[in-house]
Amino acid sequence: MSVLNSYSAGAAGRGHDRALRIFASSIARELKSRGYTPRHIVTVAGELISLACDFIRSKPAIAATAADGDK
Repeated sequence: MSVLNSYSAGAAGRGHDRALRIFASSIARELKSRGYTPRHIVTVAGELISLACDFIRSKPAIAATAADGDK
């Protein structure tokens, strides 16, 4: 199971998925209402994807650090 799938597995994950879709729609709607262009919204989305990738990449390093502490 991939890292992303492990976070959204099961019934709780399905509820989170729906909540995140609603949250994303709310953010986009708010940005539009404040005059941001579609280009700005795409830039925000790209930044969120970049942050998510950094978080996922950091997981193996965090796990390895924790394992070294157990020795």
